[in-house]
Amino acid sequence: MTQGKGNLLVDHKLFWKIAVVLLQFLAVYLPPVGQMTVLGMHIVFILIGTIIGWIFIDLGWPSVTGIVALGISGAFDSMDAALAACLGSQTQWMVFGALLICAFVAESGLADVIAGFLLNLKLSRKSPFIMSFFFFISAYMVAAVSACQIAILLFIGLYRGIAEKAKVKPGDLINSYWLCGLALCSVFGEMLPPYKISMIILLNIYNSAVVVPLSVLQGMLWGIGGSVVLTLTYIFFCKYVMRVDLSGFDPDVLQIKKISPTKEQKTMLWYIGIMVILLIVPSIFSSSSLLVFRGMNYLGFGGLMLILVIVMMSVPVNGKPLLDMATMGKGFSWNVFWMAAFYTTISGFISKPEVGISASLSNWFAPLLQVMPAVVFVILAIYLSMILSNFLNNMVVALVFISAIMALSSNIEGINMAAAALAIYLGSNCSIGLPSANPVNAITFSNTDLISFKMQSRLGWITGFIMATISVVMYFIMAVFFNMAGIA
Repeated sequence: MTQGKGNLLVDHKLFWKIAVVLLQFLAVYLPPVGQMTVLGMHIVFILIGTIIGWIFIDLGWPSVTGIVALGISGAFDSMDAALAACLGSQTQWMVFGALLICAFVAESGLADVIAGFLLNLKLSRKSPFIMSFFFFISAYMVAAVSACQIAILLFIGLYRGIAEKAKVKPGDLINSYWLCGLALCSVFGEMLPPYKISMIILLNIYNSAVVVPLSVLQGMLWGIGGSVVLTLTYIFFCKYVMRVDLSGFDPDVLQIKKISPTKEQKTMLWYIGIMVILLIVPSIFSSSSLLVFRGMNYLGFGGLMLILVIVMMSVPVNGKPLLDMATMGKGFSWNVFWMAAFYTTISGFISKPEVGISASLSNWFAPLLQVMPAVVFVILAIYLSMILSNFLNNMVVALVFISAIMALSSNIEGINMAAAALAIYLGSNCSIGLPSANPVNAITFSNTDLISFKMQSRLGWITGFIMATISVVMYFIMAVFFNMAGIA
């Protein structure tokens, strides 16, 4: 039987689209379970249906249908109110501005400038392993200012050049060392900076459920610090345990071209710095009486981000505006935009007493928490998030786990919830054992002329468990500091 272009069988996602719609819209007719109300039941099934859509379809389509389902679920008085909550929040417009700026950077060629600069530093030329650290950190920075896919494609291309000079054989452990490290740091760069979407949503979920919020600066410092520690751990493990031999990678022989930045690229770096400052300063001086800080807090993250975009669209560089909205359409990640709009809204309902989700989760997990210390529960969550992220979208896994643990916060005593949220977030981003883990892994595993699937997967899984273990250690360190700061 042939399948024409218009044949329904061609759309292999049709089954999942039907399943998503049924879960999102028809679950309201199911009787409530546990302590959940009718609204709580609908919220849960909207979320379940959307997560299934994220896994099997994409991030955008299920998020849009999820917003419509929220609008008619009874969670809001009207569809107007639902759309205002999803698309009119400060968080969502901060997401919009950050996505727009990152889309521009991805088109600007700034990635090559960053790579050339860092890999030509004197320190990076001290030894092959130090060079590899700067190589990985360069991928982190490129992913941080653009996208993880751009970072991994650029640096695999650069690695191919130096691997050819070093005469590395196909399938050698050395290739897997470089590609696993690049995958790890590209994901860190996509997930950990404060203006990246998943970090914005993480802070929104945590801060909406606690009295003492976690600031953008605190999240950024622990995110960046954690990624550096995990990267160094990976390098030391591969050098001293896996015995990776990089003797053929002489930094003086493997020349990487240094590119001088254009005026537009230099200006773009300044704007990125300003963006980070705008995200950090209001949270530090939230109670200041100075007019400038009062104004920044009045505008909020979303207003500040939009003003930055306006300036970029208005101030000319070489006779034309730095940012042209019309040319950014292809690079703008609409799927992530709609995902953020949906998840930041629905996550606010999970811990509300009137929907009964927290009470139901508490009842279901109560027997487990009675026989298991709370800290062990958190440790298991860190490892489980890493394992599941190899099969499912790591951002989705991280946010679902963090939402669940925040919903259980009133029944989990003796742990620091801020430290737990960040540790789970770090652990879920250490999944590099399978190509299904994230788009970056799909790219690394596709380089079959460099790596063998078995070797790449083996090193990826071992690395994942070691990184998750370091994330556990990071939890205890963070818990001490957050407890001292009065952040639960």
